[in-house]
Amino acid sequence: MHLNFQSLENLSKRNLVNDPNQLCEACIFGKNHEIPFVKDPWRAKFPLELVHIDVCGPMNISSVGCNKYFLTFIDDFSRKTWIYLLKSKDEVFHSFKIFKAFVERESDRLIKMVRSDGGGEYKSNKFKRHYEELGLQHKITCTHLNAMELSRERIEQSWTCARSMLKVKGLPIFFGMGP
Repeated sequence: MHLNFQSLENLSKRNLVNDPNQLCEACIFGKNHEIPFVKDPWRAKFPLELVHIDVCGPMNISSVGCNKYFLTFIDDFSRKTWIYLLKSKDEVFHSFKIFKAFVERESDRLIKMVRSDGGGEYKSNKFKRHYEELGLQHKITCTHLNAMELSRERIEQSWTCARSMLKVKGLPIFFGMGP
């Protein structure tokens, strides 16, 4: 995507761009925004104290690997993000177990709390038993009221930016896993 109009105007004055007022179809496509989010005042004080999880999808077009969903894990403390591509929502629990084992082994820390929306994939009996066995807290937030929704939104905007660039270059949209 391109710079904002003010920055383009400044570059134009220095003869670095041709027409700063020209609208770019890919930018219009890629810069649509939703309503702003309310930030949660509580923040984790150390890594893995709180991990936000969310599933996005299904996408209208599958990825090259036939994935229609992606699962995000965001550490509240560091804002580090992990993304797992999924073929179906049935893979969420298994992916969570893989993620948990990986980050805990890498960091020598345990996940203390998981926060998700009220999606059924996180409230299954398998997940509930797993939370209880490991002593994990599971907090459910109202959709779009969570601070991590903003980070998740940025991730989705990155996908949108990539799709915008694909469109400009005339590449097939399936490379961008378009919604």
